[in-house]
Amino acid sequence: MKRFLLLLSFFVSLHGIATSQISASEEQDRLTPAENFYDVGSWAENYYTIVKNHLISSEEDRFLSRFWALPSFSNEYFLGTMQDGDDFVVICREPEQQISADMGRLENENYIPQIVEITRRISEHDVLLLNLLIEVAVVSARFEQKILSDKDCINVTMGLDGASYFFSTSPFGFDTKTATAWSPPRDSAPRELIIILKEVITLMKDEKDEDIEFTPELEARINDLTYRFRKHIEE
Repeated sequence: MKRFLLLLSFFVSLHGIATSQISASEEQDRLTPAENFYDVGSWAENYYTIVKNHLISSEEDRFLSRFWALPSFSNEYFLGTMQDGDDFVVICREPEQQISADMGRLENENYIPQIVEITRRISEHDVLLLNLLIEVAVVSARFEQKILSDKDCINVTMGLDGASYFFSTSPFGFDTKTATAWSPPRDSAPRELIIILKEVITLMKDEKDEDIEFTPELEARINDLTYRFRKHIEE
């Protein structure tokens, strides 16, 4: 019970700092800017440092887009797209044990979580669809930024579940922008975005070879959701 209350308090505080609930139903279809996500104070500094350095690996500036989740009572996880030479890859990372499960362990400066990483190749077409979706979702969170990706340009360059979700885009090497959502409601665009990205992770885990390929049905859902987010930019 003590651990439960500690974790509950931790993620309620996280919610209050990292996200803001927007009551209007039309606003629930948009993400919230999270530019100062890591500026959270000393009480959570160790946790965020470990997540940043070992799960997200923020020093790897080659990521084109990123998605990571910090659930209250299950393992954190990360998904990122990257160009590797002439290939494009998606990378999934998940700790063997939930990083926040033992808050006392986070005080040990020598603690390094055991991370399981999966890397799969993905076609230029599919990675562009995924990058564009994440970019449009982030830009629609009221950032002053133009859409830089385009479906005709294949040469890509650089309250329900108690979880915080983060989406980051670095198109063409421009400054990284990050947006967030806290347990978005059913039928909202952020919830569908999370579902799609989790399906990509499942596809990576299910495939035995190094390549993944989106089905026509998944591609259509990605296109529909991209349009749904994009409408907020063009309003």
